[in-house]
This record gives sequence, C-alpha cells and structure tokens, in this order.
Amino acid sequence: MTNCPYSFLLSSLPWLRLGAKPFYSSAQFLDQCRPHLKAAEMAALEHAEIEPRAEARSATEAEWQAFDAYLRNRIAVARGARAHADARPWLRGETAVFPGLNRAVDEAFTAATPLARERALDTLRWQHLDDLQAQQAFTFEALVAYRLKLLLAEKWAGQDMARSEAALAGVTGAAVQQARTVRS
Repeated sequence: MTNCPYSFLLSSLPWLRLGAKPFYSSAQFLDQCRPHLKAAEMAALEHAEIEPRAEARSATEAEWQAFDAYLRNRIAVARGARAHADARPWLRGETAVFPGLNRAVDEAFTAATPLARERALDTLRWQHLDDLQAQQAFTFEALVAYRLKLLLAEKWAGQDMARSEAALAGVTGAAVQQARTVRS
C-alpha cells in the first residue's frame, strides 16, 4: 500500500491536452491533493513551477529545471544566430544534455509566426513532461509532472487569441495612421 494515495490521485485526474482548457485549475488540483499528502510533499508540489526556480524540491522538478535550462540555452543560441549576436550573456548553467533538442529547436524556429514558434517550443516541453510522468507512474513524482503539465496547459488556455489579434490590429492600425500623418 506504499503508493496508494498517489495511485488513487493520479488515476482520478482528468486528462490534460496542450491547447485545451484544463478541467480545473492548478489551485483546485492542489486543493484536491492537500488531504492526501504529507506537509513536505504538499510544499514540494506547490513549489513546482514551469518558470526556472533557484532550487528544486523534488527529483521531477530538478529534471524539469535541467531540461528547461538546456532548452532555453538552445533558444538563446537560435535567437542569437538569427540576430547575428553573441548568445553567451543569456546562457544558463546546464546540468544535463538533451541532444535531440538542438534539431527540434531549429525546426521550431522555422515556424511562420512567433506564436507558432512558442507553441512548438511548449510542445517540446509538454513531451518531456509526458516522458517524466510515464517514468514515474503512480508515484509522487508523477504528481509533480502532472502539476507542471497543468501549469503549461493553463498558460495556453489563458491565451485569448481574439483579444490578442484585436490588440495587434489596434497597434498596427495606429502605426499606419501615424505614418500617414507624418507623410502628409
């Protein structure tokens, strides 16, 4: 009965898909986990974030941070190459190597729009979290991977494309109007 709370929790969680609105928020997920976890486990689960942190409180979070640092470095190098700039000032320390990412990041940078590029990069992140979750099936570490995936899903569910497109149209419209005024 060692993994009972984890297997129960994990088997009751709704499926997540990148780009689809999650069934519930990460706050609701944490509330659901709270009665079943020890205080230290709950603190580690709450600490897990998709953005880089100074310290990891679980093995999955440490693996995630290593992957994300490597990915961010590849992104910095790709952006530096496109801008003919030195990427070294933006590089972070790496604790692991993920050789397959080099080509995947290059492919992501062929996307037609910045949004499509960001989606491709987050798909790489999602796939890595899938792998982490599968490696740790029905353990506390799988709960941490699920939380990270949930946070990533929330990031994309929070994107209001219609509002973003309207804002962009407003900005470009104002720029065009300003250019016409200056020419006149």
